[in-house]
Amino acid sequence: MNNFYRPSSSVQGFTLVEMLITSSLLLIIGAMSVPNLFRFLNLQTLRASNEQLELGVRQAQNLARQRNVAYTVQVQTINSTPQFAMFPTGQTPTSWTDLASRPDTITADITQGSQIIFASDGSLAPQSPIQPGEEIILNVFVSPATNTRRCVMVQTLLGSIKNGKGTECQ
Repeated sequence: MNNFYRPSSSVQGFTLVEMLITSSLLLIIGAMSVPNLFRFLNLQTLRASNEQLELGVRQAQNLARQRNVAYTVQVQTINSTPQFAMFPTGQTPTSWTDLASRPDTITADITQGSQIIFASDGSLAPQSPIQPGEEIILNVFVSPATNTRRCVMVQTLLGSIKNGKGTECQ
């Protein structure tokens, strides 16, 4: 019976030095992974914004066909947030949709034009500022030295729409 209650003479557990080394290694690994996490989140935001813009362009093209009316997609930047609107050509846009959930992470490069105009049959209208082979470019700036690009391109006069990335978006 006495052997059952006798405390053991060997002490088990971790020393303070072992705990400090383990903690410092975990901190170093965590510090190395944080920039990659932010890059991943920025790229996901860019991908979602580009898909939203492409969907809006396709929807405007379909509305032009269904309603037999020319439709315009316009992109603008207000308060560092890119936005787009689709509306019948000749009218004023009434509602704008934000392309970025976090301001200052995505910018719209509209140097080639800020509008895509579809004719009533869904083809690209001759007066459209964006013509076949041109694009509306969305950029995300991960750091001052690098930027990642995604774009929505109108490829042909018939209005074929394509997503592009990287060097396709010049």
